Amino acid sequence: MEPTFTEFAHLKIPLEEIQEATNNFAEKNIIGKGGFGIVYKGKINRSGKSIKIVAQRLGRNQWQGDVEFWTEISMLSTIKHDNIVSLIGYCDEKGDKIIINRLYAKGSLVRYLSDPTTLSWFHRLKICFHVACAIRHIHNNLYESYYIIHRNINSSTIVLDHNFDDGGVRLSGFEHSIKHSVDRKDQVYIGEAIGTQGYMDPAIETTKGVNHKSDIYSFGVVLFEMLCGRKAFQDNKLLAPLAKNHYENGTLSEIIHPDLWNQMNPESFKFFSEVAYSCLHEDPTQRPDVAELTNILYMAYIVHFDHPTHDKVKEDNESMDECLVSEGDKMFESFTPSEVDKMLESLQPCTNKWWILNTIVEGANLEHNFLKVNHEHIIYNTMNIYINQIGYLISYRTNI
Repeated sequence: MEPTFTEFAHLKIPLEEIQEATNNFAEKNIIGKGGFGIVYKGKINRSGKSIKIVAQRLGRNQWQGDVEFWTEISMLSTIKHDNIVSLIGYCDEKGDKIIINRLYAKGSLVRYLSDPTTLSWFHRLKICFHVACAIRHIHNNLYESYYIIHRNINSSTIVLDHNFDDGGVRLSGFEHSIKHSVDRKDQVYIGEAIGTQGYMDPAIETTKGVNHKSDIYSFGVVLFEMLCGRKAFQDNKLLAPLAKNHYENGTLSEIIHPDLWNQMNPESFKFFSEVAYSCLHEDPTQRPDVAELTNILYMAYIVHFDHPTHDKVKEDNESMDECLVSEGDKMFESFTPSEVDKMLESLQPCTNKWWILNTIVEGANLEHNFLKVNHEHIIYNTMNIYINQIGYLISYRTNI
């Protein structure tokens, strides 16, 4: 099958140019091998600039991957987002099928899961937030008529650049993705069970298909990988059931890398572990949607600064407020009013003594009567961050 799609013609790159970029597919340029083929690094010239690339070359005998080849091109040519890989082009020539993406210097997330120095708890919170933003984009923000189910979210399809801010974290691996009607978002798309061991939604066995909550399950496994510092399938054990069991017994600390555990504070750990666990709920309808998930991960990031002695990493020498507002700017600019309202509601954590911020809320003319912030556990600086974020949310909410 040799489909030709004229809408992709502008993305076609001659084989000769890719051979030159990879030094004729030299073995020294191989950076990965998988079921979809061999991945090479290289450099290619575009608009007078040299761009570092990865060239994913489908094996000549892997014609079963032809559909996946065109699926990935179709998806990535459509999706434009800071947290999704950038498609440079493709080659379909002389029996070669190659997808060319921009190179992200640090490679796949899976390489760093057990390294609490390269990926501190602070880094892990930021990375998970950015991946959630990517998932939110394909689930909620792409088109009015359909959304995308990724079907293969795992720590190998998340790639990292030199830094872990914004565009330094990208979701890749769209070769198995499908488009599903927004009108049937909560219904199952019947199809073959596809994915990676340890990440696949067990509900697929019962429903014989997937929907957006299947992606949430897979991401929940990634969250536990990041929390524990271990892979989804390691030492012949699946992490998901292990993590669920320890969460339910209150013993998660027993399976968390000790150096990571020492970097966490109780508030951040609570937000993060609770949402990771909820993503693995057996009933897909009880899993959080991606807007709620993104919100809670952001809150885990905020409260991480509650106990600054646990992790003193401040990469850009920004103050807490500047750092959070910077992240907030990127996060909120595409949220809908209802999603922002959900965030405001989440700033009502639980228990004991409350500070009621009536003046701010009344000035915003929102339907919420008050916002509560737990002042039993929040130190002065973190309280200021909460107030600033509430003010930012309300200001943003009244202008959309």
